Amino acid sequence: MQSLKLAAYRGLQDTKAALRYLVANASVYAIDTSKIFIGGASAGSVLALQTAFINKKDVDTYFPNFEKKFNELNTSGNNLKNIFSIKGVINMWGGVFDLGIISESENIPVISFHGTNDKIIPYEVGTYAGCKNYLPVFGSKAIYDLMRQRNFNSLIHGQINGEHGVYNEAYIAANSYCFIKKIMANTKTWGAYNYFISSCQ
Repeated sequence: MQSLKLAAYRGLQDTKAALRYLVANASVYAIDTSKIFIGGASAGSVLALQTAFINKKDVDTYFPNFEKKFNELNTSGNNLKNIFSIKGVINMWGGVFDLGIISESENIPVISFHGTNDKIIPYEVGTYAGCKNYLPVFGSKAIYDLMRQRNFNSLIHGQINGEHGVYNEAYIAANSYCFIKKIMANTKTWGAYNYFISSCQ
């Protein structure tokens, strides 16, 4: 379990370093820093979700002493000091280590794509790959339920009986595009969709 936690921490360091770099070079890459959406699939989505929601208190709780041993979360990788904010997350069969990292003040919209029979990262709640020695994981449905309870913007596409890695690129791209457009237009959006029903409404 410790090696998995270290991999997650190192991944967070790299992700945050990359975002600081992009913000520092926003004019070079024509980036509107007020419209940063992040996403990924599987482990990449775990990193995207943790990057969006985790804060210093969470780091001290879930990664105790890691900053002393492996450098600070927000300074490793480069010396840039740029601040960034996440506008939304595209979550493809990912999850978070604890729903507690999603605070009531962090209304960061999330669209999720997940198979209901995922044995790697659970659709609802379980452990990574079903191994009892690994960290608990709260999957897309658990995240959606919490955000819906708080009236936050959130969509979930749960492919019935789907396993790890569901839907096709065209479906994910089309629904993610609609989601981003709604968030940019400040349109309230939520809903749970099964099979290949579109959330572009």
